[in-house]
Amino acid sequence: MTDLNRFLAEATASGKIPGVSLAALRAGTRSAEHYFGVRGAHDRAAADAATVFEAASLTKPLVASREHRCMLRFIRTPPPVLLPLPRPR
Repeated sequence: MTDLNRFLAEATASGKIPGVSLAALRAGTRSAEHYFGVRGAHDRAAADAATVFEAASLTKPLVASREHRCMLRFIRTPPPVLLPLPRPR
């Protein structure tokens, strides 16, 4: 078991956080997935791939920031077009 797996298993077992769902993607396909703890205080079933955690308001800024960084990295804005102005008469 990796240090991360051990940490997440201990954190969910101690009750500090109810559950965690972790997936890693490689080349667009899921290369690993792990689930720890329970779905939440309202549902003590084990966390799984279908679990929806109540942290959406916390993840929105994180996802927005990551998407913005990706956009800045991959989308290049063209330089401004400089047109000669006509000479005053």
